Amino acid sequence: MSRSIQESAARTQPPEQRSFSPSALRQSAGITHRRIRSWRVLWRWGRWVTLFILLGLNATWYWQETRPLVDLITIDRWIDQQRLEAAEQALQARLVRSPHDGDSRARLAKIYGLRQDMLACAEQLRKIPFWWPEKGKWSLMEGTAYKQVDRLADAERAWLAVVEDDPLHPIDQRFVTAAVMDLLELYATESRWADAARLIWSIYDRTEDAHDREALLVMRMRTELERIMPSVAADKLRRYLTADPQDWEARRALAKAAVAMNAPDEAKRQLEQCLRERPEDPRGWADFLTILADLGDLEALRQAMDRLPEGIADHPEIAKHRAQLLERDRRWVEAVKLYQRVIQVRPWERDVYYRLSLLEDRLGHSDTAREYRQRSEAMRVARSELNEAFQKVLDLRRDHPEGSPRLDEAFHRLAQICQTLGWTRDADGWASLARSSP
Repeated sequence: MSRSIQESAARTQPPEQRSFSPSALRQSAGITHRRIRSWRVLWRWGRWVTLFILLGLNATWYWQETRPLVDLITIDRWIDQQRLEAAEQALQARLVRSPHDGDSRARLAKIYGLRQDMLACAEQLRKIPFWWPEKGKWSLMEGTAYKQVDRLADAERAWLAVVEDDPLHPIDQRFVTAAVMDLLELYATESRWADAARLIWSIYDRTEDAHDREALLVMRMRTELERIMPSVAADKLRRYLTADPQDWEARRALAKAAVAMNAPDEAKRQLEQCLRERPEDPRGWADFLTILADLGDLEALRQAMDRLPEGIADHPEIAKHRAQLLERDRRWVEAVKLYQRVIQVRPWERDVYYRLSLLEDRLGHSDTAREYRQRSEAMRVARSELNEAFQKVLDLRRDHPEGSPRLDEAFHRLAQICQTLGWTRDADGWASLARSSP
């Protein structure tokens, strides 16, 4: 008992007052030495284990990098023989070594296509580098594969890559033409006529061939005269949204189709979601305001105007609705100025000329009102004559040689109608096809 009390007292003493016996020092030194020796053993074994791991990894990498790969001729034969599993494994091995091998990607996409896995097929085609030979062909096929699984937003991206003007990576004109036709079909389904016009004029400006330009003018005129039935378009658009709920353009188009089918509640619901997803895009707001204006819901229209994000109030379609509210508030001078700004950038808006004629009459500007009224009436008549004039051009073009007086007269007549409608580019294009002056 006394010894333990003494040891306890010794431990509580300050270090400078303690006494250490030689045996205690030797015991402490022995413990430290054993610890050091244990760490040295662990360090030695750890180094060897690490060395063996690194040797194993390097051996694996070396084997992967140096083992012989199956050549593409053999892989093509396997695909023809329906040995798809072996061909896929061989292609995956090639891609591990060369991830940017476009030929291997294309063959792997073909295997997925044979298995009817079109999404996987499209993803492999997408991974082919943009600088790879025949990338245009693969992008066209990528868009087709996405289209088969109703992912039209992805298909559009692939097709637009084909029609882009990249002089460093030229694409066969056949593939460009095919991509243009696919895009125009999509734009027609989604009622994206402004996008269709931009696409046509971009190709028009890049070609010097007169026959190609005439074909593009015909396409452009069809976008004004031909429409898809709303019910048919709606069925397609619902499939697009089921496959890809983030397809903003399809949702916006479905809203417009719903309006045409007299389903305003569905249209508003779809457009409200469009506004939540892309509040900064003026096209969604313009469509939403148009629905409210057509329904005559002025209170909802005013509330929507108050919600407009900054920077989009001057969009022409939105400005039209702002001017309509100014009319309702009898702020006619301000409404006139806003309408005039709209027709400066969109001279084909016939209803705006009509609204201006009414406002100028109210303001006592009878001469100006008469000019706007005459312009609106001329555009109405021209629109009623457009289809007949266009069909006459097509008929004469088929039965008469170039330079025929009747054909030139038809070209000039169609150009005049386009000019009246405010389609300056169309007018210049049709007039340039005539061999003689009007």
